[in-house]
Amino acid sequence: MKSGAFNLVGKSHGLIKLQEHSHLYTSNELVPFPGRVFKIDRTIPYSKKNIKQLGMKKANITTRNFPNP
Repeated sequence: MKSGAFNLVGKSHGLIKLQEHSHLYTSNELVPFPGRVFKIDRTIPYSKKNIKQLGMKKANITTRNFPNP
């Protein structure tokens, strides 16, 4: 993280940053990437109520620069 090469990594793989100060990238196509890759099936508003409605007993949220209400 200290090298600050995040913009270079995204550009070299044709990715778009989700937010200027995050290190999360997105793409419509699956591309080879030197890191963790996730496929998003769907999105829901972030709240305990919505997570409980999914029928999940436990969810781990791991990210940076995300306001936790």
